[in-house]
Amino acid sequence: MIDQCTYSRGLSAIGGRGTDLISSVVIFMSSNLVMPLRDQLERQVQSRTGRRIRNLAIELNPERVILRGQASSYYLKQLAQHGIQECLPDLSLENSIVVDRAFARFSDRS
Repeated sequence: MIDQCTYSRGLSAIGGRGTDLISSVVIFMSSNLVMPLRDQLERQVQSRTGRRIRNLAIELNPERVILRGQASSYYLKQLAQHGIQECLPDLSLENSIVVDRAFARFSDRS
């Protein structure tokens, strides 16, 4: 089975842009397969950040992807953003991850 990141990159290579890209992904997959796309994106972000984004949530909308959660640094926030952009390079991304150094203390205890 082809993973969603590979499929999305293939779409963009043949000219899929912006809302056309996510519409094509959603049309291609049945409604019960949209969750695996979100799961794939979450795995990508968690892998890129070493699982250091707390309360990670990814919203998939036809016009953009919204990334939410908490991070201990702007570097982690940027890594999370690049993880999404790697899978869906032509889609608008809203990075609403909150950066607070206080989160570093909690992640050090785990």
